[in-house]
Amino acid sequence: MYKISEFAHLTGLSKETLRYYADVKLLEPAYIDPVNNFRYYDDGS
Repeated sequence: MYKISEFAHLTGLSKETLRYYADVKLLEPAYIDPVNNFRYYDDGS
């Protein structure tokens, strides 16, 4: 799994764009840590 900053770098999207995509349910994180609300993404494999 990738932190949002790592996933942003891999995809060329900004962290803000990824957060917006999650809000509109276009691209949701694979996991959100309930303690600190960090978003984690995976590559779908």
